Amino acid sequence: MVYFDLHDILCEEQPVKLLFTQDVPWTGQLALSDDTVSTDTLIPRGTVLQMPLWLARSLHTTGLANILAPRQFSTRMRADLAADATAVNLRDLATYWYRLGAKMAGILPAENIPRVMAAALAGRLIFLGRAIFAPSEGSKDPHQTIFGGANSGLATLDHTEQAIYTATIAARKDTDGWASRSNTLLKPLDLYNELKY
Repeated sequence: MVYFDLHDILCEEQPVKLLFTQDVPWTGQLALSDDTVSTDTLIPRGTVLQMPLWLARSLHTTGLANILAPRQFSTRMRADLAADATAVNLRDLATYWYRLGAKMAGILPAENIPRVMAAALAGRLIFLGRAIFAPSEGSKDPHQTIFGGANSGLATLDHTEQAIYTATIAARKDTDGWASRSNTLLKPLDLYNELKY
């Protein structure tokens, strides 16, 4: 986590389910939304609660509870992604789906989340590349062709995919400008100096 990275903080607010493995005293306010509940109420063993990732990870690390596999990486979602990754609206699942997956991979290694994310990204990047570099219907604007409509597909991309999409659009414009020699900002020497370590 980068210190004060807004996107990382927002990802940590994603709710996940937690199964308490033992009675936890003085935490009743976490289980109930009623303000009249005293803080000395305990959460009994076997209780399943939904909490932000940052809090769930702390309880998981201390051994008081186990984090359950989130619905964003459930068996059903894996089947949907395997069938057609471009048909799944990742943004509806989690705005930061890939970041959440990276965090959950360290917590739940048996769930094999990195493989799910890699397969989803591979399927979706191929489609994004086609929309950007080979737009259909004679349109030069990828926004008009991606996911079948004007900007409709951009709303299905999670934050990471939107960043990739934006960077790719900028790269395409620079490449087109360089190919037509109208872009004086991109010079081979500058590019070489940027790539030099």
